[in-house]
Amino acid sequence: MRCLIIGDNQFLDCTIAKELLLAGWSMALLDPKKPTEEISEETVHIPANVDGLRDKASEVKAFNPECVIHLSARSADDIDALCELCEGQASHFIVASSFNVYKACALVYQTEMGDLDNKPITESSLLREGPLLDDSDNDNDRLDMEKRLAKCKAPTTVLRLPPVYGPRDSLYRLLPLIARMLDERPFIPVPETQANWKWTHGYSEDIAHGIALAALKASDSNRVYNMGETKAPTIFERITHLATVIGWSGGIAVLPDSELPTHVVPKGNFDQNLELDSSKIRSELSYKEAVDYYDGLYEAIEWYRENLPKKYKDTEFDYESEDALKPLVEEALRSD
Repeated sequence: MRCLIIGDNQFLDCTIAKELLLAGWSMALLDPKKPTEEISEETVHIPANVDGLRDKASEVKAFNPECVIHLSARSADDIDALCELCEGQASHFIVASSFNVYKACALVYQTEMGDLDNKPITESSLLREGPLLDDSDNDNDRLDMEKRLAKCKAPTTVLRLPPVYGPRDSLYRLLPLIARMLDERPFIPVPETQANWKWTHGYSEDIAHGIALAALKASDSNRVYNMGETKAPTIFERITHLATVIGWSGGIAVLPDSELPTHVVPKGNFDQNLELDSSKIRSELSYKEAVDYYDGLYEAIEWYRENLPKKYKDTEFDYESEDALKPLVEEALRSD
């Protein structure tokens, strides 16, 4: 099977390619970065990002992919380009989407109104009615992307992903939770409204394995799957898990939002959880995590340590204002 991966700057694409190569597939990678050394000799490299897909039409058609995995589609136009190049060649499209298509996300962002529903979000849960953010680019929306994808002639598998962390995570998704630990701060203040909030995440190698599995078990019909950890911890629990892995022994203090500096209190309605139900892909494709949860946290943290962004010390943390919380923190920790 010849598979083209439209990549994501080596975050997931090389891990997916490695698994499919082991299954005997032929691989091409359209990505600005070269394939990693362990797969470079076995992988055709088409140097481009998603915006340059049409410019690489001749190289894509020369490879003649039978399956396409698209990790970087953000808009209906991205899917138009995919269909122009690969419909009639590829027998199946595997496309990474996002959990933010669900109405629950709009309830958290407070851009849509509705009743809260804290049952885990399934593939049949309500979708957003409009843009996730009031000022968002309507031409760059995963919901529009999915609607366009549904019109493709080739069968499609849509994978709705949570925030994904791990080595080469250019968005540094866990950094806000661990920055104070890395800076050896004595405590972390947690807003009371957010402490018990549940937000599903996924480790990069686990997510890559699920995407590869969707390709290996491609279907003749359209499918949609949620992905993510089996059970989402609360924000408070996730911070304690990270503290255990790092070996940080400071205090985690849950404090009233009104007592906290503004940079500590995120905007949003955290009475609405964002917990994804991934039981469908586990049942239908026999998906399960490839990496132990704590091992994944460790690998992510080690990568963050070695690759801190250049502006790390200029982040929004105002430690001077947090130091003024010390009496409240000590009282909160005593009461625990």
